[in-house]
Formats: sequence, C-alpha cells, structure tokens
Amino acid sequence: DKSVRVTTSMLVGLLAAPSAGKTSIAVNILNEASRNKVKAGFFSLDMGAPLVFQRLMQKHTGLSSDKIFDMYKSGDKRVAEMESQTIKHYDNVGFCFKSGVTTEHVKEFIIEENAKNGENPLKLLVVDYLECIQGPYSDATANTAIIANQLKDIANEFEMCIILLLQPQKQAGDPSSE
Repeated sequence: DKSVRVTTSMLVGLLAAPSAGKTSIAVNILNEASRNKVKAGFFSLDMGAPLVFQRLMQKHTGLSSDKIFDMYKSGDKRVAEMESQTIKHYDNVGFCFKSGVTTEHVKEFIIEENAKNGENPLKLLVVDYLECIQGPYSDATANTAIIANQLKDIANEFEMCIILLLQPQKQAGDPSSE
C-alpha cells in the first residue's frame, strides 16, 4: 500500500505475459480479502471451475496438480475433505465461470451478490481476463476501450475496486521478430 494504494472506485490492471502468474496473484488477493471479511467476486473467464479449484487446492494443500488429479481419478476419499477445507478459504468470494460475459452480466452478478450479502456489499472484483469479455465491436481494440470504460463506471457506481487481468498478444509481429 505504501507504493501503490488500491482503493474502491478504482479499475486496476494487472498486466503480464501469458503464464506469468497473474491468476496466482489474483487468487492470493482474493484469499487475503476473504480472510479479512471483504466481500469479493471472481470472474474466471479463461479457466473453468475444475482447473481453478485444482489450483486453489494446490495452494492450500501444497500438493502438486498431478497428485490432486490422481486423487480425483482414483476416487480418494480425502478429496472431499480437501475440497471442503479449500472452499473455506474463499467463504467471502463469489465465483462466476460463465462464458460470453458482457459488462452487463458483470453488473448483474454484483447486484445479485450484494442482495445475498445484505449490508456487506462486494468491495473487490477480479476479472480474469479482459480479452474474454464480450463487447459490441468486431475490432478488439475498440472492444477493449469500451469495456475498460464500462468497468471503470461499474467500479464507481458500486464503490468497489475492480482488478482486471490483462495480457499482451501471445503473438505479435512476424516470425523473424523476437
């Protein structure tokens, strides 16, 4: 917080290359928020629920993804307890795994979560990631611009912080460039 103060009504971008750990950082932020009784939401538009929960289990059990996969595959009875313990770390986080999400869907999610939470509304929303939100234009740059503006408006309207995961294009230039 001394270097970069992140507060409500902010749209914060977390930019890094593919597979650089953006989602891991976001999960750590969500875990810390939940632990501190801050209501949060997580839109996982890139990874489905099984992969996200496998990563959460890895984080909280210290087991490798292969070990967890093998435990599921073999029907290991410890999996249910591990799932239960993992989910407790995210009691204050609502998850969304829908595809084809628009900013209007984001707004509806916030309204629904706030109705459930009563006097403790969402104060943090993590969106993984920007390029997966549907916009009205066929041009990706135009969509990114309007979606970012709409998300900033949502952050202001609901007095929440939105952390938006972003990544540069996986391939830019031609094969001869670095």
